[in-house]
Amino acid sequence: MKHTRNLVAAAMAISAVFCTPASAQWVVTNPISDALSQAKEAAAYAQRADSIAKQALQYQNQILQYQAMLKHLQENPLGAVLPNLTLLATNTAKIIANGESLANNMSSVSDNMKRAFKNPQGEFGVQFRVWSNVSKEALSGAMLNAGLVREQFKDDNAALQALITKNQASQGDLGALKTLGEFSAAQLQESIKLRDLISAQQLAINNSLMAANAEAMASQTAADNHFKEFVPRTPGFSSAGGKH
Repeated sequence: MKHTRNLVAAAMAISAVFCTPASAQWVVTNPISDALSQAKEAAAYAQRADSIAKQALQYQNQILQYQAMLKHLQENPLGAVLPNLTLLATNTAKIIANGESLANNMSSVSDNMKRAFKNPQGEFGVQFRVWSNVSKEALSGAMLNAGLVREQFKDDNAALQALITKNQASQGDLGALKTLGEFSAAQLQESIKLRDLISAQQLAINNSLMAANAEAMASQTAADNHFKEFVPRTPGFSSAGGKH
């Protein structure tokens, strides 16, 4: 993340150079304008990816806290009553929604990067969608094992409530708690995969940002050299217009 922030700062510095009065008349030319636009766009994507990466860490910590609650109930089975199980099921649905939101947001960043930078090092948008589908299949599989069908319920929360209620009726409170624990463990593994995928996407974005910065600087240097070559050299004045 620190490396990303440094690259973003570099992109902003390039923007400042491009907007100085000395080079303002050259900014309108296509090579510099395009290069500057690419550098700014890459910097914006890098900032967005950095924000999502922080959210992914919070998401993983949320699962760990949830697992701590499950462990506490397992060690104190008198608390494993249906109202608590219902609340845990609701929290599980929120965790699922948070993971899907992160994957969808990162997939959007990836797709936009692909269009802007001609497929920068991998089909990450597709990989995030695959992750999201796998996450959904985990719930569908758990429900099939209990003799339920996910599509019969309006949302994940309703599906989980039905799953817990059925397990509680057939296996008791601890049986329902065990089901939640197994599902939570699977979610934790998926959260690790998601963070790894986000890190890989960040690396690709950083590479695109460095390339955009380099192209922008090269375009600016070429424009400055062109400017110096064709500025009339009036006696008593420098090429920059300053008096000797």
